[in-house]
Amino acid sequence: MPTYLPTYLPKYLPKYMEANLSGYRIWSIFYPALPLLLVVIIGWWHPNLWRKGFRRIERGWRQIAEQPLRAGLLIITVSLLLSGGLSIIVRWPVPVIADEFSYLLAADTFAAGRLTNPPHPFGEHFESLHIVQNPSYASKYQPAQGLLLAASRRITGSPVFGLWASIALGCLAIYWMLLAWSRRQHALLGGLLAAVHPIILEWGQNFWGGGLPLLGGALTLGATGRICHSPRRRDGLILGVGLAILANCRPFEGAVLGLLCAALAGYALLRREIVTTPAHFLKVAVMPIVVLLPVVTMMGFYNKRVTGNPFQMPYLTHQQTYAIATPFIWQSLQPQPVYRHDSIRRFYLEYELESWRSLRSLTGFIKKGVIRKLGILLRSYLATMPMALVLIFPLLWRREQRLRRLWILPGCFLVMVLSETWLLPHYVAPAAGLIFLMAVESWRLVRVWKVGGKRTGLWLSRAVLLGSLLSVINLGFRLDRDQQRSWAWADERSRIEREMPADGKRHLLLVRYGLKHNIHQEWVYNGAEIDQAKVVWAREMDRESNQRLIGYYADRICHLVEIDDGPPRLKPCQ
Repeated sequence: MPTYLPTYLPKYLPKYMEANLSGYRIWSIFYPALPLLLVVIIGWWHPNLWRKGFRRIERGWRQIAEQPLRAGLLIITVSLLLSGGLSIIVRWPVPVIADEFSYLLAADTFAAGRLTNPPHPFGEHFESLHIVQNPSYASKYQPAQGLLLAASRRITGSPVFGLWASIALGCLAIYWMLLAWSRRQHALLGGLLAAVHPIILEWGQNFWGGGLPLLGGALTLGATGRICHSPRRRDGLILGVGLAILANCRPFEGAVLGLLCAALAGYALLRREIVTTPAHFLKVAVMPIVVLLPVVTMMGFYNKRVTGNPFQMPYLTHQQTYAIATPFIWQSLQPQPVYRHDSIRRFYLEYELESWRSLRSLTGFIKKGVIRKLGILLRSYLATMPMALVLIFPLLWRREQRLRRLWILPGCFLVMVLSETWLLPHYVAPAAGLIFLMAVESWRLVRVWKVGGKRTGLWLSRAVLLGSLLSVINLGFRLDRDQQRSWAWADERSRIEREMPADGKRHLLLVRYGLKHNIHQEWVYNGAEIDQAKVVWAREMDRESNQRLIGYYADRICHLVEIDDGPPRLKPCQ
């Protein structure tokens, strides 16, 4: 299970599972440190051990780093091999979280050549989390992730390959970004650390995004770094592309990052650190606008087709239709809507509303809005030994003046993101490049540490890189554990949807939830073409509504699916 899920779903997890996951999480953090400690001890007593071998490796490393094309190909290859290996060997991705089903609906819609779908005449039976039913039937999310999955489906037949590609491109963009801020060999190190990082690899195993905001943020930061040194129009265009990607996957976080990058570039210009004239700088600054104007126009057209208003995103339409709690803790509650289904009502009135209210007091904000959220990010991004070096980055503040801004930029970004009601690791993916930059800079300085005249830092730097490889193995075991326990219901739903049409007939599944049903395990999701699907999932309502729906699908075999706290039970509709 992703390390961040137990922190916001504890009340919905069985007690035995929560205890096991807590123990497993603690063990998974500490056991990689044991072989690393052994490596450091050996290096302390025998600093010249295997000296020639390490020199050959480091010489080959520098040779690869001096050729950016070869370095980029290495990063892409490592990322694709690891992502593909985890999917093939451990667990092929299936949708589990409600957000994933929503993104797959967008992919299905775009793959069919449409921006949205007409509302279904029995849309009340198909209501589900993160889905807009009126004025059109569509995902509530921005279209970038759906477009990625749709392109992968059209080209390869499966959206999974798009996940792998987005992660590989994101890692490559991290490398390109680091080239603007650090040396080539350190940039290569950062790109490979991203390619083997557990949370980034995990984004390649689910459908709810992470790779695209990582890509957009890295392009934005890399272009900003180049503009702050010697701006070129190409850098301005790349900055516009990065912001355009962020606007269509993480618009709020992308806007925050864009403003911070603009402030950094303006500060560098005022300090006369930018090697150019003000007139040339303004020409470069116009380039992002050249990219963003047509993108914003297309976004307005998309909004118009989905919501009927070019200035209203589908996300806001969904919020106005279903939600009470707001995305930001400083906003007031929305009026309570009328819910047709108990599981949807529980999701918005129990889970979301309770989460929002728990952050409104000073104590709650400190405990859950700051400490818990920081804990989620620390466990997600700093869970490997090289990334944990970020924790010593403040000690480097006074040693190198150029590093000071690298601490201010993510700090300001984090303060803004903490104003959101919910926070998951992929929310801060646009700024993840800064974390890798701090990690490689910390690693560089740790490498030259000496204790008692011995180069202890050299062996410590080697040991933490070994920790990255161990973290990949740990991730494989964790995903396998998820498959066996946590996500069994999703595998069961996928199996039913795959095997039921084997008789050559089409089926209608009316879902009835019991009192013990986990509201985060949502079964009622369909593709873009509901009426053409071999299996249609629908919510059970009152008897009269059910009969009308069964009559509408008179050519289908109807089954009642009872879902509570155990395996689903199927029986004929009465």
